Amino acid sequence: MATPLNLEPRHFPSRIADLGFTTRLPADWVVHQLPGEGPDLSQPTEFFPLAVVTAPHAAIIFAVAARPAHGDGTLHDWAWYHLNHNQLKPRAVGSDQVAGVPAVVGEATQESEMGTMVVRFAFFEDGDRLVNLSFSAPEMLADAVREVWFAALQSFTLETPKGSRFTAGAAVSSPVPEPAAEEVSSSGVVEAAPAPERASALGDFALATDTATLDPEAPINVNLRSRGAGLVPNVLRTHDEHRYATVAAGAVMAIFDVPYGWHVIDDGKRTLMLDPGGKVQINLSLLPREGRANDAVLEEIESATRSDYPAPEFRRMSSGKIDALGVRNIADGAQAIEQYHFLTAFRDDRLVVRARITATPEKATFACNLGELVLNSFRFEAESPRATA
Repeated sequence: MATPLNLEPRHFPSRIADLGFTTRLPADWVVHQLPGEGPDLSQPTEFFPLAVVTAPHAAIIFAVAARPAHGDGTLHDWAWYHLNHNQLKPRAVGSDQVAGVPAVVGEATQESEMGTMVVRFAFFEDGDRLVNLSFSAPEMLADAVREVWFAALQSFTLETPKGSRFTAGAAVSSPVPEPAAEEVSSSGVVEAAPAPERASALGDFALATDTATLDPEAPINVNLRSRGAGLVPNVLRTHDEHRYATVAAGAVMAIFDVPYGWHVIDDGKRTLMLDPGGKVQINLSLLPREGRANDAVLEEIESATRSDYPAPEFRRMSSGKIDALGVRNIADGAQAIEQYHFLTAFRDDRLVVRARITATPEKATFACNLGELVLNSFRFEAESPRATA
């Protein structure tokens, strides 16, 4: 059983530009002394360190740094620039609020002498000061200490807040490039060619090197079909180089991309993506919008979920075109699970696309990152495609 974290407010006096702050961190974590002189902030990549705090017995680091805000671009542009400069590979990027102002937050990986590190990050601008929070941990420990990160983010306050130049909409843009070209497949469906970054990212989630799980005659697919669970959607195109396929699913009236090694089943009401290990399920469906914004749809989902579980915990999120509701502290029988409800636009305002992502806690981040990529690959056609018998 994990040892409960003893979190307490920790105060850090200003080292530069009135940037004193307070945040909640474990009481026994060590605050490190920093040099009096900082880097040359005329260099656009440099930050001045405000605090470095480490776990006493592990390579887990919470750090805060700042620099003058850049003159142009969005907060998302700035975040992406600094992530790339530091060779961080983002796995998820979205919007949130930190210190009462819009922020770009996310999770990335970085190779080090100790292996792969998971780096959670936040960037926000306050009074022409660009502030960066980061939380680094070895991959095997990252999920075990993520509560520290969420607590630090939610409690982070500045001694001298000055307000942000950004509103939420102006601060963040989609981290996944839009498809740049269109082509017509042999089935007559108009397909958008995926951006190279997305194609490569999809391959990172592949569980196999071929399309065996998308074969209608594969034993598990035959079994599902015989039980009336649904049919394998039409495979329109395969992409062996990046290990993903493009499928046409009738339940969501769309084509989208799926990494190799995943089962996909469509029963006309919903399309399921399943990993063979049974730890991740992505349920894709269409919900009536009925004139509601995404927040109202998520509010209804949250209300229904409260009645299904004794003490669920909720968190609202957004990333580019996707609005989301996270649900934790729930279980399926004896198995602890997490659920995430992602909403994105359908081709018209009658419906909204919903991805209900269910995963074991250790697979939740992996599942959400895949769900975001799949939803960002959606392309629509006028009539529902048919599944393969």
